[in-house]
Amino acid sequence: GQYAVLGLNNPHQPEKGSVLRPYSIASPPEEKRWLEFYVRLVERPESDNPLTPLLWELRAGDKLHLGKKITGRFTLASTLPEGDQRLKVFVAAGTGLAPFVSIILSYIRRGADPSQFAVLHGVRHPQDLGYREELKIIFDQLPTRYAPTVSGEMPTHHWQGDRGRVETFFDDEKLSDLEQRLGLTEGQLTPQRAVV
Repeated sequence: GQYAVLGLNNPHQPEKGSVLRPYSIASPPEEKRWLEFYVRLVERPESDNPLTPLLWELRAGDKLHLGKKITGRFTLASTLPEGDQRLKVFVAAGTGLAPFVSIILSYIRRGADPSQFAVLHGVRHPQDLGYREELKIIFDQLPTRYAPTVSGEMPTHHWQGDRGRVETFFDDEKLSDLEQRLGLTEGQLTPQRAVV
């Protein structure tokens, strides 16, 4: 649930100077060997000095700027009372999944049961489903607790899973299906039973 600022100088247009962007950390805090970030290449950036194309040019061993502080308090400990037994439903679009991956990996490394978590992740294309294999392994015994969904247009043979934006899981016509997937009875996706 923390983030750091990454940056590079723009070698193609040096007059634009360096570019700095905050990125959520995807690795758990117990991992002391490296920091992991979930970064997606933005092919049509909105900024006139984008960072992701520069990151994609880096090779192993190249240097980049890492801000002096790692900051942020987007954690379960700062959100919920200790020992909260409700189901934690993480809802993310695209790279917004990063802090949830960090939280889940951290809790599992400390012996938590994965059944207390569920992940709803929405992207435009199946290849954008970062951490898909890792989440499938984590939820191996509870496959319905990982629900990826794809919103972009594609031939139907390329994706057989859920379609639509991630927030559509909460549409009236889909809500009872979501509750059933999560192991809740109809009408039970409430603050008493789950934290979204």
